[in-house]
Amino acid sequence: MFSIGVLNFEDNKMLSRNYKNQQGVKLLSIEDAKQLDEVRGLIIYGHSEKGLKNLLINSKIIERAREIFKKGIPIFGIGTGLLTISKNKQIGMYNMPQLLNITVNYSSTSRTDKLVKESIIIPALGKDKISIYPLNTISIIDVGPNVGILATQGDEIVMVRQGNYLGSSFYFDIMDDNNNNILNYFFSMVRDYCKYNREY
Repeated sequence: MFSIGVLNFEDNKMLSRNYKNQQGVKLLSIEDAKQLDEVRGLIIYGHSEKGLKNLLINSKIIERAREIFKKGIPIFGIGTGLLTISKNKQIGMYNMPQLLNITVNYSSTSRTDKLVKESIIIPALGKDKISIYPLNTISIIDVGPNVGILATQGDEIVMVRQGNYLGSSFYFDIMDDNNNNILNYFFSMVRDYCKYNREY
């Protein structure tokens, strides 16, 4: 079994019960910088600017996160979490490592306080519909030549992958069993990383 850390901007308490699935994965809610030493993958997860700021003021966690990013561990930026790992973001407030070669636009003026659930099919993950919450504050407006597009919604790019880095401009409930396909895809990335580095 290996651990995947979750930096959840909104409410870490939701992960007080450790999540396990058939692949032998434990999701670990990161509330202390030392916990990052245990993880072999990291999910950065949120849907509001307020929650994002709550994370970024925790300097100890951010400092330690920068160190483990250098190891090249798999990272999944979900919703506002995508802003923290994008190379080109049209905002200047997030001093995080630049990992994903994409341009992300953030518009606080488009903010909505209510999340509206929609369903999409992500071809790389199978034919089952997945429940998501599109965020009208975030849009992927360009991707580098080394970035794969995993999903679109209309004319919008909503999910991308570059090596060990995965990103979605939408938000989804990682504790919802209906979204296991997304998590299992990321878990397989972490498992491959561990096998390659003989950690699994």
